[in-house]
Amino acid sequence: MVAQMLDNNSEFINQETLNHSPLPCAGGVKRRNHFRLYRLPEIMSMNIEPNWLIEDYIEQDTTGVLYGQSGSYKTFLALDWCLSIATGQSWHGHDVNSGLVVYVAGEGNHGLQKRIKAWLRYHHIDDSTDIPFMASNQRVAIRNDDELSMFRHYLEQITDSGEKIKLIVFDTLRKCFGSGDENHSKDMGEFLDQVEALRQDFDTTCLIVHHTNKNKIIRGSNALESDIDYMYRLESKHKQNCVLHAEKLKDSDAPHPKQFDLQSVLFGNHKGKSINSLVLEPVDYQPQQESNKPQGIRGLVYDYIVDNCIEATTWTDLIADMIDSDLNHDGEQLTKASIRTALNGLQDNQTPLLDFSKLNGQNAVKAIPPG
Repeated sequence: MVAQMLDNNSEFINQETLNHSPLPCAGGVKRRNHFRLYRLPEIMSMNIEPNWLIEDYIEQDTTGVLYGQSGSYKTFLALDWCLSIATGQSWHGHDVNSGLVVYVAGEGNHGLQKRIKAWLRYHHIDDSTDIPFMASNQRVAIRNDDELSMFRHYLEQITDSGEKIKLIVFDTLRKCFGSGDENHSKDMGEFLDQVEALRQDFDTTCLIVHHTNKNKIIRGSNALESDIDYMYRLESKHKQNCVLHAEKLKDSDAPHPKQFDLQSVLFGNHKGKSINSLVLEPVDYQPQQESNKPQGIRGLVYDYIVDNCIEATTWTDLIADMIDSDLNHDGEQLTKASIRTALNGLQDNQTPLLDFSKLNGQNAVKAIPPG
């Protein structure tokens, strides 16, 4: 009787009907029902080998998190993954399954162009090349019905044209969360349910970029870690250097820590000022010792100077650029006063690798290249 009930051809369960019966979804969108019951021979015949998007690091058809403190180069690493997939280049010796990447730039795409230009220049790819990479101009609030419906509409247009989306990135969780509290398991569960629905409906892989709290612990409800397939932590304890740690890889052995130096790439000039950004370059992993790197808002300002101020920059210009970049610390937007206070503290403490000087009679600062 049970065998008959579970038979794919029985009237009790019509698999074809199940697969195409729409389910309600936020925003009034109908999504496909993916539920299936498999018989044991089908289960035993399934491929058990990992189906890698990035060999040894990210499996296809999974959802995961990359997290770290502000200034730990999370977006640089996320873009390194994305652009490797989009161009089909191996990720530092690890094969990729190439294809279209959709990048939801929750903090806006200010600065994204510079980072992409630097990556393409470093990898000897003409920046006019039409690689399969798309980025948004603003966030998508996943828990907002209207915004989610709009986002689904865009994704459907892409897939209806015959193009398969290999990876969707949400940078960051806070910006793409929408209304609610990421510390509440119910709200976090609803967010993850919608991300999972996107992953299933568009047969893709999802990556969520996230922050730590002031105690350097991943923010939000424990539901986040328990409901995802993979988790990576990125830490930066030295100037222009970061280490990637695998904290969860659901069905495979976690890779060893991977360490990078951030190399400056010059790709332009504007009004006599160099235009540059950073790219990741792998180096031998060395367990990092505790450093005296500034913390809090000072650390955020310090990292911004290191990343962007190869030439002497006035405090006035630096503060304006940081405000335009919409940077925040623990969810609070930086103000002109808080940035100036941080600069005073960095100068008073004679922070290593920063050169404080005068430029046209104004306070100025630049990063000192290592070595």
